Amino acid sequence: MKKIIFFNLSILLFSFSSCERDPSLDPRPVIVDGNFMRLDITNRKINYDDMPNSFFGGILSNPGGKVIQYDLYVRRTDTNNNLSGEFVFFKTITTFPFELKIYAQEIVNTLGISITQLSEGDIIRFIGVAKDSQGNITNFYNLSPTIQSNQAYYKQAFRFGTYIVDEAALNSKTPDNYDPQ
Repeated sequence: MKKIIFFNLSILLFSFSSCERDPSLDPRPVIVDGNFMRLDITNRKINYDDMPNSFFGGILSNPGGKVIQYDLYVRRTDTNNNLSGEFVFFKTITTFPFELKIYAQEIVNTLGISITQLSEGDIIRFIGVAKDSQGNITNFYNLSPTIQSNQAYYKQAFRFGTYIVDEAALNSKTPDNYDPQ
């Protein structure tokens, strides 16, 4: 009787030890560790009444220290919700922290339009892509759902925007720069 119990117990233990989950069945995306980019915005909006001197910007930092290249892309949505087209490459940044200052003239040069085509109420949207020394690419969609849904709290530098406003609206609290782009 002891032999039968021992035999059944050993079969039972053996069956539990070989029940590892197949990693290819995991539905979550691959998460790239440590390539988070942060943007602490200091100038939230571009002043329409003083476009040559006004800029959007802040301090761009790499908290994990793994990012070696950050590419920034831009596009415009005018006051009638017309997009300027697809996102266009804006600039590459390779040193962090970096003081990001984006002037209206740089935006129109990149988009291939005249500064007179910018209007009060236009939204300038940005997306960022980070790359580490192993060639791993991180963008907004690699971020956890927690960071994606709490963009302003985490100050992520992968999807953000600015607004062209008049002097009176410069210090208003709404809308937020981290609104979904």
